[in-house]
Amino acid sequence: MTRGSTAGTENSHHHDHADYMVGPSTMISGIEPTDVVRHFDPDSGDVIFWGEHYNLSQLVEAVRTLLPIAEAQASLPHWNPGDDAPGPA
Repeated sequence: MTRGSTAGTENSHHHDHADYMVGPSTMISGIEPTDVVRHFDPDSGDVIFWGEHYNLSQLVEAVRTLLPIAEAQASLPHWNPGDDAPGPA
């Protein structure tokens, strides 16, 4: 745990933050949930960033779903080949 004021702790009451942690979310006490930065909980698969929980498995699944859609869209022409310049008409 480190003490100091950073961009994310400006609204923190104690200006403390816990950073770079791996373990259960209950491994540390006495700190506000919003002061927990870059914490990975291997039991739940959650990444905790400034108190917000993001499930890593769900994020990976969303990327796997979106990647082929993004690749297909990226391969489409962005303008008609006869046009002088890309962009809306």
